[in-house]
Amino acid sequence: MLPSFAAAFVLGLLLGAFVPYFPILTFLCLLAILGVICAVEATRRMSSRTGLALYGGVVAGVAYWYLFAWTIPTALVLPAQEEATSRSFIGTIIEPIQHAPDRMTMVLQAAPLGGSPGSWDHEGRLKLVWRNAGGPFYRGDRVTFHARVRPPHGSLNPRGFDYVAYLDRQGIDAVATVTGPDAIRLVSAGSQSVSWMFWNRVDRWREQVHVAAVETLNQPVLGLFLGVIIGERGYLLPEVRDWFMASGTVHILSISGSHLGLVALLTYAIIRRGVLALPWKWLLALTRHTTPTRLAALSTLIPVTCYALLAGAETATMHSLIMIATALSALWLGYRRPLLHALSIAACAILLYDPRVLFDISFQLSFLSVWAMAWWFDQGDNLDERSDTSPSWLHNAWRWGKESVVVTAVVTIVTLPLVAYYFNQIPWMGLLANFLVVPFTGLILVPLGLGCALWLIAEQATTLPLAGLVQAFSTLLIDAVRMVAGLPGVFLYVAAPTVPLMGVFYGATWISLTRSFSFHTRVGAMMAMSLIIGWWIWSPRPFAGDHMVRVTFLDVGQGDSTVVELPNGQVMLIDGGATHDRLDMGRGVVAPYLWNRGIRRIDHVVGSHPQLDHVGGLAWIVDHFPITHFWTNGLVREETFWKRLEASLEQANLIADVAREGMTMWAAAGCEMRVLNPSQEMAALYARRSNVMQES
Repeated sequence: MLPSFAAAFVLGLLLGAFVPYFPILTFLCLLAILGVICAVEATRRMSSRTGLALYGGVVAGVAYWYLFAWTIPTALVLPAQEEATSRSFIGTIIEPIQHAPDRMTMVLQAAPLGGSPGSWDHEGRLKLVWRNAGGPFYRGDRVTFHARVRPPHGSLNPRGFDYVAYLDRQGIDAVATVTGPDAIRLVSAGSQSVSWMFWNRVDRWREQVHVAAVETLNQPVLGLFLGVIIGERGYLLPEVRDWFMASGTVHILSISGSHLGLVALLTYAIIRRGVLALPWKWLLALTRHTTPTRLAALSTLIPVTCYALLAGAETATMHSLIMIATALSALWLGYRRPLLHALSIAACAILLYDPRVLFDISFQLSFLSVWAMAWWFDQGDNLDERSDTSPSWLHNAWRWGKESVVVTAVVTIVTLPLVAYYFNQIPWMGLLANFLVVPFTGLILVPLGLGCALWLIAEQATTLPLAGLVQAFSTLLIDAVRMVAGLPGVFLYVAAPTVPLMGVFYGATWISLTRSFSFHTRVGAMMAMSLIIGWWIWSPRPFAGDHMVRVTFLDVGQGDSTVVELPNGQVMLIDGGATHDRLDMGRGVVAPYLWNRGIRRIDHVVGSHPQLDHVGGLAWIVDHFPITHFWTNGLVREETFWKRLEASLEQANLIADVAREGMTMWAAAGCEMRVLNPSQEMAALYARRSNVMQES
């Protein structure tokens, strides 16, 4: 009953969020859902109690979203002159600080010092980027700074990432940037505040681990260690992220339910085994007060909570902690199968607190993965009962290995639409890679790193203990993932699926995995799933070769990027935006648009002129798309971004053609693409200048 109600409650929240301003449409959707439930009940595949729980959950979700929509505070609106005026602010750091090699990002509850007419004279939540930072600072510290604040803004591309909505879900009202080690000054320390004393101490421990890791570990191990132990992702190298993405194991890089769950599982098993191994007199005395299961469940909360706090107690981590704490509480109360019900209670509690978290990718992936595992186990027999009747440890190992493969396959399948939707990839290697990477990370790497961090904090050391082991095991993991990512066809990019088709896929998945349905029904559902996955892999290009020219100007911020689709189906890309340390416009904006259009190859790529904001993102495009012709104006640069582009062209066996005035790049179907600039004289000048630079 409870899992059915929770799942229907989530569906109701989604329905309320997508059609909040159309009551008639919402009413029709509720009637349609009621009709489906009644039809299923008529086939006797669903009891009336389950049907009532499902429909009650949908109605409750819709009603709660409508109620919540009226209580969401209106975002602060900054006056237009605020963007052009730099002012002094004072604020309190309210979230864990995120570090990167050349910057620090903090979230503050801030207000300006000395208000003036028409200014931002009230408090708001500010995201502040500090370049060439000094410090250190911690949660609860009250600081002052001088900055030019501005409302959040992001790119406005079709089906692209909505950065403004992302910050809005975090409650961010404005953003700002400061530069220099003295740009932020401490007013009062959080350690002196009763309300912030605990979190300030936790951040000091995290800073101690951070400094020791930076001094001890080398890249790319440093980025992996900081990401999976204290939740800092700023040091993670982009290529390492791409390797994990291609292998279907990108969830390893951020602390989620899998990390906390494996730590909890390992701790619970060790403590319970240890208690059962006690002398019988001790065990008998202990059972007069509690059971080994209860003691293990209670003791497991300690290391799991410490891990969540050390990771910065971010939203996704705390969601996982709530789920695990609920499951352990159910074990304490004596429930035999607590996971699915515990997950349902945790999900409802989190969504009641803030329904907007439903649209957070970490929440979706974490809860969908764990929900799938819990639901799958709930479909079968009790695993503890089966383990008691197993004839040997070899039989147990074989059974658990087989179960792990099946569960990994189930998790890979149910998360596939979300990964395709957010990352334009189908991680088909995830079945094999997760079977090896998840146990290695959760049972070896995370306990080792967490133990080193706690040892470091307890001893107040300046270097990371057992750094050699951490470096060796982490290198082994990264090399294995890189090898998997290097296999042919691993990078399978697709168009982001539509939400209705994702709904059909999940419906077919539920039918195919539910053992109460007939064999033929489940086979039909599996065939439907296969057809949908095949459609996503194919990602056909809509309206290709429709004898029209389609020109799309992409929003890449500062710079330019234009996609031209020609009448005969050929594609031309003019510029690719800039590339930055944390954001490559080629990867984050241009490539997703091309994939969503079903474009897998580019006939002509034009780098209009060698400036970072125009050709910086083209290197990633050259690395990941088959390209026929590459055009430049003949001028070369010595900067890193241009050297990277030249290396990508060489790797792809492409020679940059120099465009000159009067040349025709393409002509067919009554349409031609003609070069207007540079002139012959300027092209010759560029060529001589480039030769001099190459000789020097």
